[in-house]
Amino acid sequence: MAEPTTLVRLATVSDIARLLEMYRELDETHRLQHPQLFLPTVERDATRVESMLTDANVGVFVATLPSVDHAIGFARVVDVQTPDGSVLLPRRFGLVDELVVMPEHRRAGVASALLVEVEAWARQRGIGALEVTVWAFNQAARELYAKEGFSILRHYLRKSLT
Repeated sequence: MAEPTTLVRLATVSDIARLLEMYRELDETHRLQHPQLFLPTVERDATRVESMLTDANVGVFVATLPSVDHAIGFARVVDVQTPDGSVLLPRRFGLVDELVVMPEHRRAGVASALLVEVEAWARQRGIGALEVTVWAFNQAARELYAKEGFSILRHYLRKSLT
């Protein structure tokens, strides 16, 4: 459970610099685990982040503490509507596309607090389910999502041929 002082709110333009810092943390974590898949450096653009903040189909939430003057984590959720297909039924869901908590604030309930707001955002929009993709190396994230009621929908496997 999050400390009672953990606050979660919609991100604003004033959060962009900190969001870019947290994206660097996210990108570096993934690059270190899978350098064969991720670019050595990723340049996130403030303009692109700002466009996410104004996209009607995207919710970006930041977690803060009164004792810290900046965000300590964020989550981005996307309202997804799949098309009619020849096999799968069309469906609508909230895609938890990114969730990051800075290392010094992990395992303190911050991610759970962010997910509470993500779920509320989805429910307010009439979305009936949330989905997320988690890299296999990220045991902590897999445990978090299981604890928060997510279940495995499918396994995505890879075989290297080189």
